[in-house]
Amino acid sequence: MKISVTTAKWKTKEIEALIVPMGVKEKIPAGLPPMAEQLLSDTIKRKEFTGAKGEMKAFLIPAGASGLRHVIVVGIGKPGHLDMVAFSKLVANVLRTVQSMKAVNVGFWLRDVLVKSYPEAQTFGELLAAYAVMSGYEFEEYRKKKVSKIKTLILYLENKKEVSPVKKGVEVGSLIGRITNESRNLGNHPSNVANPKHLAQFMVQVAKEESGLTAKVLGEKDMEKLGMGGILGVGKGADQDA
Repeated sequence: MKISVTTAKWKTKEIEALIVPMGVKEKIPAGLPPMAEQLLSDTIKRKEFTGAKGEMKAFLIPAGASGLRHVIVVGIGKPGHLDMVAFSKLVANVLRTVQSMKAVNVGFWLRDVLVKSYPEAQTFGELLAAYAVMSGYEFEEYRKKKVSKIKTLILYLENKKEVSPVKKGVEVGSLIGRITNESRNLGNHPSNVANPKHLAQFMVQVAKEESGLTAKVLGEKDMEKLGMGGILGVGKGADQDA
C-alpha cells in the first residue's frame, strides 16, 4: 500500500472510496458528494449515526462519470478526546471493510476536527500508516487466487502546517507496518520452508535493500567458537545445519 499526504481537495476520479471522520453533534462537512450528503443527513435524522466513537456508516454512490463509489463516515466521539491508538485500530477495521468493497484507491479526509483533537501530528501519521499497512495483510504465498487489495491511500489534510510532520510519521509507520507484515510471512511459512537457510537468505536480502544495515550469517563452526550451545543443541535434531 502506497500512502501519500496532500492538502489538495480530493477528486472523485482519483479514488473509489472516501473515509470521512465526524465528531459528536458536528455538522455535516461541506464538500461531500450531494447524494452522500443527503444520505448522511437522513441517517443522522433517524439517529442511526451520532458521531460516537467507533460508529461507521457506508454509503454507496451509483457509478457515473466519477470513480468514487463509496463514502464511509466514521465516528470519532467528542473532539479533543481522541484515543489515537484506538482510532488507528478503528481505521484498520474500516480499511478492511473498504478492501472487501474492491476499492483499490482510497482517500482519507483528515479534517481539522480530527487532527486538531490530537496535536502530535507526527505520531498521528505514524500510527495511522502502521495500522493501515498491517490491515491489508494477507498470506498469499500458497494461494492461486489473490485477494483484492488497496493499492493507494491518500491522506487529505486541511492544514498545511500538519503536512510535514504527518509525512514524517507516515514514512516511519509504513516501514513498521511493512516489516511487521514480512515477519508475519516468516511465521506463516511451514517449518520445512522457514528453515535456517531460508531465514538467513531473508535477512541478507533485507540488509541489501535497507541503507545502513548489514547482515552476517554464522555457520555452526562460528557458533561453536562463540559458545552458542543452545542453538547448536536444537540444531542437532534437524537435517539442516544451524
